[in-house]
Amino acid sequence: MWQDWWKCQSCGKQGSDHNFLLQALNSGSTIHFEQKKFVNPWNKWISDYGSVFGACKEAYKSLKTFPQQKYYLNKRGIPDAEIEKLKLGYLSGWYTIPLLGQDGGLLGGVCRAGEGFTDQPHKYVTPKGQDNKRILYVPGGWNQLRTAESVYLTFGILSAVSVYLNGKTACSTLSGTVLDPVALEEIRKPIYIIPDFHEEAQAYKLADKLGWRGHVLLLEYNDKMLDPNDLYMYDRDRLRRNLDALPA
Repeated sequence: MWQDWWKCQSCGKQGSDHNFLLQALNSGSTIHFEQKKFVNPWNKWISDYGSVFGACKEAYKSLKTFPQQKYYLNKRGIPDAEIEKLKLGYLSGWYTIPLLGQDGGLLGGVCRAGEGFTDQPHKYVTPKGQDNKRILYVPGGWNQLRTAESVYLTFGILSAVSVYLNGKTACSTLSGTVLDPVALEEIRKPIYIIPDFHEEAQAYKLADKLGWRGHVLLLEYNDKMLDPNDLYMYDRDRLRRNLDALPA
């Protein structure tokens, strides 16, 4: 799992394989846990390139220079043309995503750990001090958000991109299920919240805070497809059908 990292103080075994951990615990073994130290990559990038904007620009240039690094994004269903349009980048094993405001200016950034980078305790990371609870990621841009009849809100950035690539107006939180409703204050239209598998309760709680705008759209998940991006990769017809089946 991305959220936790364990290490046995006796044998030195460490990792993120929770199946191994559960087997060890069930066998009666004693395991002491050690939190893996995490270093925010944005700290170095901002120091090296002067700002979040500078880091995103350098990452964007790096991905264009080394297009083979697009492999993981392509694997997640994002074509080259959309990678370019979304100004995605790559630095030191992380994919960078710029966050644009309503005026088109940069509000901040977020990076996602790339494939094979699972030794990190966090999957998504933002610059220190960024107010993630009040910022949305809007892949189609705010102009699309303003003119759309309804909006789809996901709890993950790649999930929002997947919904957007299915022709819907999408946005995403930056902190999973944690979002200040103030971030949605100017969206005066139906907002369909799409939770990941087992995040339904948080979706309904947020919907209640939004009043008449808040709706929850449950997708047809299974034990291998746990969020909209999984559905987009493995069963796009199901995702499209689910997105078109809006709740009353």
